[in-house]
Amino acid sequence: MTRKNFWLLVLFVAIAVLAPLALEDAWGRVGGGQTSRGSSSSSSSSGSSGGSSSDGDILMFLIFLAIDVPIIGVPLLLLFIGFVVVRFVVASRTGSGARVGTHAPPSTSSKPARAPRAAGSIAALRKADEGFSMPAFEDFVQLLHRRATAAAVGGSFEPLSAFVSPEAAAALVSAHTGRSAVRDVVLGGIAVRSVQLGARQRIVLTLQGTREEVTSGPAQRVHVTETWTLERDGTAVSLAPEDMLRMGCPSCASALETDTMGRCKSCGTAVTKGQLQWIVTAVEVGAREPYKAPEVGLLSGGDEPSYRDPVLIDPNFGAAYRSLFARHPDLDPRALEERVRSVYFALQAAWSAGKWDDARPFVTDPMYETLRFWMEGYALHGLQNKLDDVKLEKQQIVKIDVDAWYEAVTIRVWGSMKDSTIEVATGKVVGGNATKARRFSEYWTFLRAAGTGGATSDSLHCPSCGANLDKISNTGVCGYCDTRITSGRFDWVLSRIHQTAEYQG
Repeated sequence: MTRKNFWLLVLFVAIAVLAPLALEDAWGRVGGGQTSRGSSSSSSSSGSSGGSSSDGDILMFLIFLAIDVPIIGVPLLLLFIGFVVVRFVVASRTGSGARVGTHAPPSTSSKPARAPRAAGSIAALRKADEGFSMPAFEDFVQLLHRRATAAAVGGSFEPLSAFVSPEAAAALVSAHTGRSAVRDVVLGGIAVRSVQLGARQRIVLTLQGTREEVTSGPAQRVHVTETWTLERDGTAVSLAPEDMLRMGCPSCASALETDTMGRCKSCGTAVTKGQLQWIVTAVEVGAREPYKAPEVGLLSGGDEPSYRDPVLIDPNFGAAYRSLFARHPDLDPRALEERVRSVYFALQAAWSAGKWDDARPFVTDPMYETLRFWMEGYALHGLQNKLDDVKLEKQQIVKIDVDAWYEAVTIRVWGSMKDSTIEVATGKVVGGNATKARRFSEYWTFLRAAGTGGATSDSLHCPSCGANLDKISNTGVCGYCDTRITSGRFDWVLSRIHQTAEYQG
């Protein structure tokens, strides 16, 4: 073999080995793979592991250098190959980022692996207060966040006096100084940092979202991370979800007006110190950063590490499974499986078309806002995440959880799709892979109101009045019968998507 042929062979091997790895970058689809965070802060959906979009440029430069000046270019090319391969191996072992069958109890051959549980404090809180429901609490926080942010810019905190302390209100007003308006607030993620029980119960949350702010110049879309601390008396018990969201007096439910002593003017109950309901006692608003364009890069397709991650099955799954179906003999496992399938495809279609409102009937309020948070990042910068040849290969229930108000079922799903990001104006593919499918796996959690009957599995009509689902508001209300259909009162709705790397059971 001549020296020239030898170097050509080296270059061919380099391209074959390195190109798929060097082009690996962000991945889209419903619920994750996006690295559009708008800041360096992590969010509820993290970016995929892999190289940066500049790796392909470096590769091409080194190839040309190796051809022109082999004595310099070939060693550099080989070093670059080693670097990318090592990075890819490390990323594969640690799992890849965040992303958006068979229905039966797990067989004894399924290994019930579990990740360490973080302090188990939410479970302890629910044990102390049987009426506490995390889905209801998240709905409450989302509504309170929206109203408190509006009050911080020219509004009044008086109607929120039972839910936002003077200190927290002052912090919010200070953080919004110089802003004449704040619009279209989207809360993209709520994460529990810590829970404290005792004479005072305390929950510390990290909130991430975007909003449009108006200062002295043009309106600007920004990403903000906030830390909120909510407290209540240790003897307080949770209200029903609808009473929490009404945000009236926690005692008599009337429109909230308080006197100088912090007592409800209607019933005389003291309500401004968290005696009966959660109240925000501290707020820290982080630095605002311009909402950046999604980080996109070309992809090789194939399998994500998540596809072969071990299935995490709740240790109490067997008993919970039997209990659920014993309480609901009309709950047909096949109907539940079909509901999951129909929601899965409806969400992927709405996401791919850039019409997220089409997904509104199938997701809870926080889930709608969270995924809208990601979708608007594409639209704002003239991009669209396209999903083609979508498949749902299988599904497996891994956890069943029941609280005073909701029943939740977590299902491991395995699927595949061709996932690409395009420039809307030109149709040019700028990220993902439009020709080769990628297989993945995620944990999807569905919930419904406790006591709801069997799933309808009818994804085309309002479960209340039977009308088409073409008039569903942003709050999940049917435009024909004025019924809120996304609360889980009628059927299973999607409340959360977890990646296999972050799911803890």
